[in-house]
Amino acid sequence: GIDAIQYYLLDVIGKSGIDSQEKQSVVLVVLGLVKLVFIFVGAKLFDKKGRRPLFFASLIGMTISLVVVGFALVVESKFSTGAVITGLAG
Repeated sequence: GIDAIQYYLLDVIGKSGIDSQEKQSVVLVVLGLVKLVFIFVGAKLFDKKGRRPLFFASLIGMTISLVVVGFALVVESKFSTGAVITGLAG
């Protein structure tokens, strides 16, 4: 999951155009803090709402994300400009 992404994050950030090691470290720290905040939010929601509603909420979110990425890949294969995937990546 997210730990695998964090393992390669400095490489991904470097390839995205942020060459300064200081800026890369700032991005890494900010993402770590966001992860920490959402761990506490998730724990609180888990205690308050329960496992089943959170499972279905995440299932809906993942489904929407996969549909968007699938659509982007179909459009990319038809037009092969590279702009769609680049646009999704931010």
